[in-house]
Amino acid sequence: MDDILKTRYLIKHRQSSEIWNFFLENQCLYYKVVNKNLPEEKLIENVLAYDICLDSKDVIHLVCITTKGKMYYFNYSNNTWNKMDFKKIINSFNKLDYIKIAETDGIIHVFYGFNNAINKNFYRIIYIYYDGLKWKYSNIDSNLPTKNSIPFFIDYDKKGDLYFAFKNVKSKKITFSIQVFSSWNKHWTNLSTINLNEEIKDVKSFLVDSNLNFHILYTYNNKAGLFHSFLSEESFFKFSSLIFMEENEKQKYKFFQIENKLWIVWKFNGTIYYTYSDDFGVNWYREAFLLENDFYDINYIGQKYKNTDILKKISTFGYVNMTDTTLLGIDNIEKFLSGNDLKAKSNLTEYFSEKEDTNKNVEKEVEKNQKNKPFIEKIIDFLINK
Repeated sequence: MDDILKTRYLIKHRQSSEIWNFFLENQCLYYKVVNKNLPEEKLIENVLAYDICLDSKDVIHLVCITTKGKMYYFNYSNNTWNKMDFKKIINSFNKLDYIKIAETDGIIHVFYGFNNAINKNFYRIIYIYYDGLKWKYSNIDSNLPTKNSIPFFIDYDKKGDLYFAFKNVKSKKITFSIQVFSSWNKHWTNLSTINLNEEIKDVKSFLVDSNLNFHILYTYNNKAGLFHSFLSEESFFKFSSLIFMEENEKQKYKFFQIENKLWIVWKFNGTIYYTYSDDFGVNWYREAFLLENDFYDINYIGQKYKNTDILKKISTFGYVNMTDTTLLGIDNIEKFLSGNDLKAKSNLTEYFSEKEDTNKNVEKEVEKNQKNKPFIEKIIDFLINK
């Protein structure tokens, strides 16, 4: 519960400069306009989990699970909150534990997972959507997820298509399924079902980048660390990279793209770690860290953040105060050093100087090969004409 209490959803409206800050306090969900001197407003009590999205008409859509096992849907339009209770779908035998909401061209998508109170080994993912006239729902067959694992992932691509991905284990066979909802034809398609290596313990994150590449972060059963791979048609193991040597099964990783950089940020033993790739995941820079201090877990939703265009929801760490926000991966990294000790700055300097060292080594090797080129050509010519 501590993590969700430090979670902030920041909603940047398209048609105004307002940023709305949603947060939990004593299990009550509040919201407040960041850059206005107005008191926070309470939306609902007894909240266990929630998620938010913003549509193209600036309507806020919010779904939440309460401590009493209820699920509610809200939307904010024309300065008014509208509320709906999903009481016809949820019953007292189901324990809800994870929920996400998304919007594609007027269609609202809600995904949630639940355990059955009687059969502890029964776990199911439910999909509900609103087509503009009524709510419809369907079951997505699933098994009991690994303890502390994320049961499913959702993401968008640059065309606005919605992706749903989840790991499944049946008869000792592990698969990772990806489905896509086309914003053009309004239908779901089974894009791919990948057979995973049995040594894979868990999938930690899933990302669709602006080049329509698929990425996952995952862990192994028999070796420590967090790994990254691309998705190919045959398997995930294309340009597999070790991201971080230490790993905790409760670890949550934030994986996002800003402009042409992919970022991974995470919290480990009270410290915020981060790394990035400027070639879409082929190479990753050595991880750096910042002491946690008063970082919030932030989900930013909006088309623009300050002067940076935003493709989709960004989940990262940062600060929020009465007048401003600072987000790791977007704002200048030096803004995060105030209040941290010299060790953080020393590590930061080492982190970015490593890129310079790598580039210098590459330049030296190229220069060395150019000098040896005439000699190598003579050897090749001698061998051919021997």
